[in-house]
Amino acid sequence: MNTDVGVARWRELIDAFLEQRERLVRIHPDLYEMSQPNPGATEEQLLAAEARLGYRIPAQYREFLAVADGWSEWNSDVSLLSCAEIGHGTISETEGLGIRLAEGDVLVNWSTDVDWVRIADSDGTYWETFLLHRDSQGYRAGQLMMTPHGDHFYESFEQYLVEELADLTTRLDGEELGPHGKYWGRDLRLDPPTMQQIVERLAALRVEFAELCGDPAPGSPNPGAAPSDIAALEVHLGRPLHREHRELLETADGWPGKPPHPELCGDHRR
Repeated sequence: MNTDVGVARWRELIDAFLEQRERLVRIHPDLYEMSQPNPGATEEQLLAAEARLGYRIPAQYREFLAVADGWSEWNSDVSLLSCAEIGHGTISETEGLGIRLAEGDVLVNWSTDVDWVRIADSDGTYWETFLLHRDSQGYRAGQLMMTPHGDHFYESFEQYLVEELADLTTRLDGEELGPHGKYWGRDLRLDPPTMQQIVERLAALRVEFAELCGDPAPGSPNPGAAPSDIAALEVHLGRPLHREHRELLETADGWPGKPPHPELCGDHRR
């Protein structure tokens, strides 16, 4: 699993990340700038890093460093460290040492940090990636995990890049559709949903959420308010309703049950 994969494969992955970086900058020009990987490390630089660390860098990751010796802001704000930077810092300096299940239970604990080498970190946040540089506790050299969650092992550095690339691509696919577009599968700036569609979508999500939690099915939204009731409400308030508020009440005059729900038209007059 952690054998060499070849220079061509690393360049293929690098090119794919560059393509996604260009998309990220295009979508968020005020937040991100274009970034490039560093030139590959020389054998002398790799040997110097290994002398400093006191062990040989796992083969697959070592091969990547010879192609790209680090990459500032490689994935959003996360940087791949150069061979001169790897190893600085420890897992115990982050949010905890161990592999964790989704429920928070500890699956694997490490009694020492010396099995790990830090290879990636983020600018101003706590996301860091650590690589196991030697076999330990049933795990193989070359496997990786991210902190602080530590709830997932990557089998190899290549798999780490592949999964991060897939996550980044999926996220940008949604962000290219504009605000909230990924939840609707279309660009809402070009094709905004109607209030009726929004209410129906929210009702379906509430049912799905209740099923996941094992809760009773939530109540459905009430029928829309009569025009006379909305007119009476505006008289009581002494001002017209906002256009979207009026449209919501015309679609659903209140919504019983929890979580918090829109109030009845008549409730505003209390």
